[in-house]
Amino acid sequence: MLSDTNSGVGDVVGNTNSYDITTAVVGKYIKAEVTATDNVALSNSTTTSYVKILPIDNVAPSLIDPPDITGSINELETITAFLGNWEDDQIADLSFSYYWEVNDEPNEDSIIETLHDEDYDIPRLLDSRFVRLTVTSEDEEGLKSTANTDWIVIEWNLDYVSLGDSISKGYVFPSAVGRPDEIPYTEYLATDFGTIYPGSTVESSQHSHEGDEVIHLLNKLTLGSPGYDSNLVLDVENADIITVCIGGNNIMKAAKYYIGSIFLIGDIYGYDFDNVNKSIADGGLSDFEVDFPLLVAKLKELNSEAKIVFMTIYNPYNKGHLGSTENESDIDMHDFADAYLSDINAMKTSYSIGNYEVADVYTQMIDYTTAETMGDYTYMYIPDIYRIPILNVDTKLANPHPKEAGQLEIYYKHLELFD
Repeated sequence: MLSDTNSGVGDVVGNTNSYDITTAVVGKYIKAEVTATDNVALSNSTTTSYVKILPIDNVAPSLIDPPDITGSINELETITAFLGNWEDDQIADLSFSYYWEVNDEPNEDSIIETLHDEDYDIPRLLDSRFVRLTVTSEDEEGLKSTANTDWIVIEWNLDYVSLGDSISKGYVFPSAVGRPDEIPYTEYLATDFGTIYPGSTVESSQHSHEGDEVIHLLNKLTLGSPGYDSNLVLDVENADIITVCIGGNNIMKAAKYYIGSIFLIGDIYGYDFDNVNKSIADGGLSDFEVDFPLLVAKLKELNSEAKIVFMTIYNPYNKGHLGSTENESDIDMHDFADAYLSDINAMKTSYSIGNYEVADVYTQMIDYTTAETMGDYTYMYIPDIYRIPILNVDTKLANPHPKEAGQLEIYYKHLELFD
């Protein structure tokens, strides 16, 4: 008797002790009923259990159309496995299983995440990720075949936030003379991130402000403090990458001096980097030592997952006195600045463990101070004098802000942390 299932009466397909199986009945179920009759016509019957009719040399399922991924392959989206089309020599339903693999490179080395559901809910990404789907088809005899998609990059938004002072903004002091600002290292980084991080669309937010000390940035991030900036806080909370250039103004203000006051404009100040007020520099360092740990803690409180990079502060003075100005005070000023910068940079390095990474710009540029070529990288050795209108007072324009070459050096040092 022959049946489509392994139960029921079935159809009688023969009344002899043999049955020729054809391909037409492969996948059906067959059982035999035997009846014994004696010489007085008394009889009794017994029936076997149903047995599935299998093909000769059963083979694993074969792929007709490959599996695929449906849906938008973007962060915070759900994607679904498409099984593909398969065929099997058994007339029966195949069973399927799914295997998602996620990695930071399009290969099988050091897989970051795996799961076996039909759907994959892509989380918010902080780095580039690639996904691959593997489908396994299995027939009722346990024979399996697998097929997978290629590695596909997940599209995501990379939010980059730049924090800091005039250096990270590209400001060139003073703007009153019409000298154009430099392209800051932050813009070079923002441009490169789209290539460094596959699948990313880079959104860059610039929150640097000339003259800011550590306390100014800390206040902008702290609710209830003067200068609190809710938009800045929101950008920091959503950032994937944060770079910070801060601390230079804590010491730079020691070179600031009062020139005079202009009606409707206010007080006018100049900078003389050959004559620095030590007591103000001492106070600026003390402020840094108090405020910097608080700034680090605030950034980590607002965003514990972002990649944060602080840069060390370079020494803008040539180490000798053979620079373009032949200023014999250079070596003294270099050593004077180094006393403060070494403490600031050491603190930035010591607090980095478990909190952020450090772009060591000081070390990147220290050889230029020895070679007495800081004038190629900063505006420290320009001879320009600016006459302030109305007051008719001359002020030096030499300042430690980086030229294009200096911004590029800062950029190169940061780039090492992202390659």
